[in-house]
Amino acid sequence: MTKTEYSLTFYHALIWNSVSPGKRSLTDTFIENSIGTFVNNCRKAGFNVIVEDWANLSFYKDISPNALTRINRFLYKRLLFKRKQNILTKYTGSTASANQRLIEIYLNFTMHRRLKCVAKRIAREKIPFLVIKVRNGDAFKWSKELVKKVNKYCPETVTIAGGAHPSIYQEDFLRHSNFDLAVVSESEHTLLDILSITYNKKTKEDIIAAIKRAAEHELSNNLLYRDNGIIKRSVSENIETFNKEIPEYSYSNSKVKIHVLTDSPGCSCGKWYAGVHADFLKYHVMCPEKVIEEIKSMLKKGIGIFRFAGCCMNLTDAAKIAEKIIDNGLKIQYSIFGIKIPKAKSPARYTLLVNMYELLIKSGLRAVCIGAETGNDLILQEALGGHKISEDVLNTVKAVRDASRNTGIRVDVCLSFIYPVPAMGKVSADQIYEDNLKLAKAASPDSVICYPPVPLKGTDWFKKSSRYGFTIGEKYIPEMLVYEYEMYKPVSMWKDIDFTLDGISWLDILKKCNEMRNGFESAGFSTELTDEYFLLMRNTGYDNKKTIEIFKKETILDMVSGNYNFTNSIYYRVNKASELIAESNKIANYAAFPELNNKFA
Repeated sequence: MTKTEYSLTFYHALIWNSVSPGKRSLTDTFIENSIGTFVNNCRKAGFNVIVEDWANLSFYKDISPNALTRINRFLYKRLLFKRKQNILTKYTGSTASANQRLIEIYLNFTMHRRLKCVAKRIAREKIPFLVIKVRNGDAFKWSKELVKKVNKYCPETVTIAGGAHPSIYQEDFLRHSNFDLAVVSESEHTLLDILSITYNKKTKEDIIAAIKRAAEHELSNNLLYRDNGIIKRSVSENIETFNKEIPEYSYSNSKVKIHVLTDSPGCSCGKWYAGVHADFLKYHVMCPEKVIEEIKSMLKKGIGIFRFAGCCMNLTDAAKIAEKIIDNGLKIQYSIFGIKIPKAKSPARYTLLVNMYELLIKSGLRAVCIGAETGNDLILQEALGGHKISEDVLNTVKAVRDASRNTGIRVDVCLSFIYPVPAMGKVSADQIYEDNLKLAKAASPDSVICYPPVPLKGTDWFKKSSRYGFTIGEKYIPEMLVYEYEMYKPVSMWKDIDFTLDGISWLDILKKCNEMRNGFESAGFSTELTDEYFLLMRNTGYDNKKTIEIFKKETILDMVSGNYNFTNSIYYRVNKASELIAESNKIANYAAFPELNNKFA
């Protein structure tokens, strides 16, 4: 039997996109590009795979207990946005907590029932592999629950984890989970190797044995596996992604039509506090022709809005892509993570920066998020990599503003900060607080984002924790694996984590982060609105400060209450906008996503 005949007989793998029963971000339901890439890889290689992607509008609407979530929304509206706290506020909080517990009981029951159906399908159809893209927190918990059910109903199925979670925690991920295997970095490469190595094996024992042999002989890299109870990792391969397949989206339904395009894999900023893939992905930029090919493919599917997901792409490389977009006459909208150049204060370099951003704006740039991190230069250099100063951030924002005025096209700018930040005994917290406000006021961004510091595994903050003032306890890794970060949840509702920064506990770190956020808001800034949020807002009519605050308030209420009527209406409208942008290119055929024309409000 040939590989092709085999693939036509049954599914080689079921791919499940892990989810939490409650949304954590407006981006949760964007189109899933990495799964789409793996699907395309598999089908070109002759393997037949099926996708269960629950991170979509229909899933969250279907599992929501509407009566309870409407009550929740009513209560949280009075709890979160009431200026004066009184006895009624305390009663409202108690009622909301009790109602929230009822919702969680219902959602847990529903999730268990749905996961059981998936496990039974795998057993019924004798699918040999279950591949899960594992996200953090609650989604990780439910991933383990699906594996548990699969082990019960179809113990011969091999379970594999991919995604950011195993890439960050690596051996610790497998140590604290029930997966048979895990893949780090760009998992679609290793996963395809596994299917190729084992496609004619009959039993789980044979499959696992073949995978171990391949790992030991360096035929399958970046793989985590168990050998007689010992967790091992195959050779770490530095992945190049120049020839990465364009995602296949024909499997998707009721997703948000914003395509995440990985234009520059890896991280150009190093890995002091966030570059968790630096061990596997050298920073490089996709070939501009390949980026154009991917954009055209998405336009044919009715997708005209993009999130360029590169990390601080070099401005010259970004300009090359922008030139190709313009030369091909493509009309799109997109956002990026901040592109800045050092010493931009000099007239010649500043003029270059403005010209570059003008080119990006003409090619479709509409929002940019810039990592300011902190307004204190000493801390930028000592604790955040030593590769930038606040003046560069300020001049970059000014250059974006000048380019926006020159082109007559609005571009929204977000500045992201970390607070508190490792001060290493050199600067007071009060000074850093004031420096942050000073930089924000000078830059005048459209939104300011404030994150608490977390020493993720694989970063310098984790590896050299004592140098930066972190004390990491034994429970830290297992706690982080399941931790749910929800920006606006009251600190009293958070769980502590076993680490400190300069002797400050996690809960006190959160309080200080909220103080910084409140400081930005008191200075007149909108907070916690990312570049993706601005793409959503500007394409749905939220075009001034007053309406932006309405958008923010309503989406917060949706996230915390579990009632998604407002965000579903936003998604419906942005899908229409994305289709219209794609249609303006005269090449769209809408071969995929016919169901996205349905209204989910």
